[in-house]
Amino acid sequence: MISGKKTIVFKMHRSKRTLKNAAGAALPAGSTILKAVLAETANPHQNAGNLASMILNDMGLTIYLFRLINSAFYSSSRSGIISMRYVVVLLGIDNVARALRKIPVIPAKKDANLWLLRFISSRAVLASHFALAVSEKLSLRFLEPEEARVCTMMRPFGLLSLWCAYPDQFAAIYDSATRTISIERYKRISGWSPPGLGYELARLWNLPRAIRIVICPGQFNLKRISRREALLLSIAVWSSDYVDGSHQTGSKAWLKQIRSRLEEDLGLPWKTFSKMVPGVLDRFQKELPEDFALLREEGIIEMLPV
Repeated sequence: MISGKKTIVFKMHRSKRTLKNAAGAALPAGSTILKAVLAETANPHQNAGNLASMILNDMGLTIYLFRLINSAFYSSSRSGIISMRYVVVLLGIDNVARALRKIPVIPAKKDANLWLLRFISSRAVLASHFALAVSEKLSLRFLEPEEARVCTMMRPFGLLSLWCAYPDQFAAIYDSATRTISIERYKRISGWSPPGLGYELARLWNLPRAIRIVICPGQFNLKRISRREALLLSIAVWSSDYVDGSHQTGSKAWLKQIRSRLEEDLGLPWKTFSKMVPGVLDRFQKELPEDFALLREEGIIEMLPV
């Protein structure tokens, strides 16, 4: 009985320590994109839309600015904002530049921890590009395409939260034999499930409700969320699964499921989407050549079903 109690206490302390570490840290940004964004802030002819689109190509920059705009320093009435363009407008270009100069940058060194961080982030950003294209094609009055892009990017927030807590142990969650994330390893290190840690960290940072729904749907009564929230969740989950599950392209069952979900859940014909894929990939490669190369090396790009 005593040893059992000690184990429980240890697990509680581990989960609290993980959350505390994660809450006090920040996800680093890619140096190339950060330099480009800072250069754009100095451009007298720039506009909020273009700047926001550049920022949304990096997980670290995106999360940092949403965390900032939802902090206690700013009005609580802004807590529902999931448009980066609006964040840029509210903060002002000068404040954006000032804030981003404080963000940590991904080190130039190469190791397994940094590789996994880049791999997960690159997949999330690619999925967000597909989410943007899908939502633009749906052309619904109550759906802002940029919001779908943001929510989709934030889908693996729980996985990346572990980096904030234990960057030196991050690679341990990757099973190189199966080329998948081991949830059991994640739990042993953190004391959390990825959605659980992501939700608690998002709640501490006061991230918008729609983002928290996408990060951890299990925390919400999905029958009572709004139509807009439900659609953002559907687009985020589908786009993430489309990219993350590309290694299952040879599985007829998976292909049938991913196609039917697109048509039934989102109302977009598969043939229509297939014609969009080359354009999305061309844009992704143009804007993020390093991320494109990384995903191509891992077989993600070639294995996307069309």
